[in-house]
Amino acid sequence: QRRQPHGAVVVAVHVRRGDLAVNNASKVPGHYYKRAVECMGAKFPNRNLTFILMGGGRDNRRRDVEDYQWVRRHVSKVPFEEIPLTHRPALDMAIMANSDAVIMSSGSFGFWGTYLNYKTCIAPDCPLSEGYDQVNDDYYPPWCQRLHC
Repeated sequence: QRRQPHGAVVVAVHVRRGDLAVNNASKVPGHYYKRAVECMGAKFPNRNLTFILMGGGRDNRRRDVEDYQWVRRHVSKVPFEEIPLTHRPALDMAIMANSDAVIMSSGSFGFWGTYLNYKTCIAPDCPLSEGYDQVNDDYYPPWCQRLHC
């Protein structure tokens, strides 16, 4: 178990919109991220939370920049730390897997980062995509708190 200096808690925030928004797949709304950040504050009261914002696990980082801007518009009071856009997606995965908590998106990259983390997590409870009959209970890790979209 890692020691947390001064009560610090690192929360990985995975945002994946890019092609999901374009292809009309699962669109996790901005208020989900706002509520998820508030829930993390309630889960870790009186702790210093650092939120690390990361993108979709793509090599095309342009969409990550768009995703970062989108989430910042919806969660404006949180000073997110951003992962440099010059790295490989494996760094996003490593950070998610080793952070103290995860706020996940509906994308499969976020799923695997959360699954490998196996700690505190928040997942969206909204349809995965139109015309797709996957059940959310079969997709999201069972230990995650689910927030209705």
